[in-house]
Amino acid sequence: QAERLADTTDENLVRFLRSRKYDIDEALKSTIKLQKFNTEHPEWTEGLSAAEFSEFKEFFQVLQGRGPKGEYVFCLRPTNGIKIFTPEHMKEKPLAMIRSNIWMLDALSRNPQVQVAGLIVCCSYKGFTFKDN
Repeated sequence: QAERLADTTDENLVRFLRSRKYDIDEALKSTIKLQKFNTEHPEWTEGLSAAEFSEFKEFFQVLQGRGPKGEYVFCLRPTNGIKIFTPEHMKEKPLAMIRSNIWMLDALSRNPQVQVAGLIVCCSYKGFTFKDN
C-alpha cells in the first residue's frame, strides 16, 4: 500500500507515526485515508496556503491554553464567521470556509507537539444570537 502514497517524506511519515503513537499499521491507514481524501476532493485541498486564509484569522484560533492532557485547542468562532462569510463572499468563494479549516487542521497536524499531545476542536458561540438586531 505504501507505493500509493504521494508524500513519503520523512516529515510526513513521522507525522502519522507520532499521531498514532508509533503504531505502524494505524499510521499507514491514516496516511492512506488522507491520500484518498485529497484525491477525492482536490478542489478542497490543492494549493492551500496561509496567504489565502489571512482574512479568516478571526474565524478560527489556536488557544494559548492547553487541554487537561496538554492537547492544543483549536476553536472555531461562528459569530466571527458570520462577519466574514457573507452571502456575497460565499458566492465568490464557495469553498473558502471548508478550505480554511482544512488548511488550519493540516498545518496543526504538522506540529510535533500536536502530533504527540493531541488536538481538541471546539466551537465558541460567544455573542451568537438568533435575534435580529
